[in-house]
Amino acid sequence: MPKTRLLFVSQYYGNRSDISSPLFFHNAAYQLQAYLETVPEVRKAYSIEIPDLSGLPPHRRGLTDEDDLNLLDAILRRRPRIVAFSLYCWNVVGMHELARTLRQVAPDILLLAGGPEVYDRRDFVRQFPAFDVLVEGDGELPLRAVLERGVDEDLRGIPNVSFRRRGRWIHNPTRPAVCQMDAIPNYYAAHREELSGIGFYLTTRGCRNGCDYCLWARQPLRQKSRAKVLEELETLIVGTRLRRLILFDYDLFELYRDDRALLDAIAAMVRRRGPGFALSLFANSGSIADAGFAEMVERMAVHHVIAGLETGRCAAARAVHRVWQEPWDVPFAAADESLRKHLVIELMYPLPGETPASFRATVERLLGLGYFRLRIFHLMVLRGTRLRQRASELGLRYLERPPYFCLETPTSSRADTVRIGRLGFVLTLMTNVFDRLPDEQSVRRWYVADRGRIVGRILAGIDRGLHPDEIVRREVRSICGVDYRGSFVRGEHRGPPEAPPSLAAFLQESARRR
Repeated sequence: MPKTRLLFVSQYYGNRSDISSPLFFHNAAYQLQAYLETVPEVRKAYSIEIPDLSGLPPHRRGLTDEDDLNLLDAILRRRPRIVAFSLYCWNVVGMHELARTLRQVAPDILLLAGGPEVYDRRDFVRQFPAFDVLVEGDGELPLRAVLERGVDEDLRGIPNVSFRRRGRWIHNPTRPAVCQMDAIPNYYAAHREELSGIGFYLTTRGCRNGCDYCLWARQPLRQKSRAKVLEELETLIVGTRLRRLILFDYDLFELYRDDRALLDAIAAMVRRRGPGFALSLFANSGSIADAGFAEMVERMAVHHVIAGLETGRCAAARAVHRVWQEPWDVPFAAADESLRKHLVIELMYPLPGETPASFRATVERLLGLGYFRLRIFHLMVLRGTRLRQRASELGLRYLERPPYFCLETPTSSRADTVRIGRLGFVLTLMTNVFDRLPDEQSVRRWYVADRGRIVGRILAGIDRGLHPDEIVRREVRSICGVDYRGSFVRGEHRGPPEAPPSLAAFLQESARRR
């Protein structure tokens, strides 16, 4: 009897320079495939495939577009009975349109969807009705149950699953369905040739932090065994073409500060790999203040530490149950230069309780301390988060379609939100430029001397209606003495990478200000 063909389909809508291997932008599918193929009944009945669609533009415009016809052909030539999608806020609109198209051209295909967007299934189907089966939360156990029962059967009684039956949706109850992480095989080992560019890795699922805006807060914290972490990191680091691996756990130091042997083993892998490879990791500001943190960063040859500060305003942090340390700037001001050079600070706007003035003050303080690597994100009121549930209580207005941007809070008008959002965009663009310069110490000294006044200049350019490219170009020229060609917004800027910031210009500007 021929096997039923199950096809996992996803396309990457982000910047290709960030992630180049399908193993990372289609990570959920590889995890599910690896787990499902350990189940004898599933392995016997199903053929599971993940086609590489990275060479095709994302589906956006319908059947009149030749690229979309090529995408449909790449899917349909494999004759799948089931097409499965992992849905996120950045791909759900395009993937839903693809599902609608598949419904028209191949109505016998069953369309199955999971991923973070499928939280709150009743609400999801009102907005995205093209699918036949939904799997909420961790997909391993409910999807296994669906496949073992048979996709054409009545799926009642399988927790976390919704399905269409005779034209109407049936929503089974939501219950904990936690897959042990060690039950998922090391799927990286079978795809070593595909490991290139920038990748990411998690030793956990879930998070101890309970931030209202994050879906990780819904999941209990689970960790892979020590042996599994070391096995998989060995596969990823040693002898591959990855140039950077981001350890995506919410705070690696907090998780493993008492397991020095594990951190030493990871450091040894990095040394064996040699030049041309680097680790990055995430940390809370509380870890940065720990005396052992800088030692770990040095020992593991960490490239960047991404510090999720989010806000410098206590009321804003507490409004969304964000871990808070007061005063917020103490660990950043006290950080040694050996650690400071690695830090990338993440901020978010507009958190409830944050004002344009308070956010500006936080940014100016960080820049004045020499932290020029800022990544500023717009608050998204994601489906399934406590923030979405509390939106009315908190007075939030937000886009009801992806990407669910928050438009207004009681302390930030729509005009303020757009203005500060553009400020954050420009500062993030500048981070991308300066991150590639060799003489970052001169850049940092320039920012310290400037004492945050660049924020006022950027806002003045925004108020005059200047394009972000022009604002960035002017500031980069004043700092580095270098004219970059091309668009910063599109990531197409070009400048002499060997040209360090102009120290002479820096000294002249400092003297002039004195």
